[in-house]
Amino acid sequence: MLVLTKREKILLAVSLFVFFYMKFYFKPILTSIKRYNTELEEINRKYITCNIVKNNITKKINLGNKKYTSIMDLMYQMENKCKVTIKDINFNEIKKDKFTSTVIVNFNVECELYNLKNIINYFYESDYALKVKSFKIGKTSNSYNANFFIEFYTSNDKLKEDNINNVWNR
Repeated sequence: MLVLTKREKILLAVSLFVFFYMKFYFKPILTSIKRYNTELEEINRKYITCNIVKNNITKKINLGNKKYTSIMDLMYQMENKCKVTIKDINFNEIKKDKFTSTVIVNFNVECELYNLKNIINYFYESDYALKVKSFKIGKTSNSYNANFFIEFYTSNDKLKEDNINNVWNR
């Protein structure tokens, strides 16, 4: 038979207490942290790369690890509000003077037909001066695909450091 001293009994009790405390108290916390990290990875994977065209040079950037531009924030909000899925997105800075930038954003969405009107209304209600230049609609088996060309007229003081030019320089 195993005989333990008083000190060994105390150490065993403390060890068992710590083991069960960690197992039942920290496991739900660790599970929620893992779930949160998984959700962040899914968001980052969604827009993992983006093409920015400037002076006929295309640069591919990783948006998952960068601070999002104001236009990208607007795109995320549009996606959530209009319940659409953005397939891919391209930025094209076509001209820039000292005070303003004009950025063409080309993106594809997959959604129901009634959501296309919501997308256009969403952009017209935004804080930016912009124009929906054109869009093309195609039908797949159970939803619609739309390719949008949207022109943003953004002032540098409005975008501050978070504008397309700074993303280009990163």
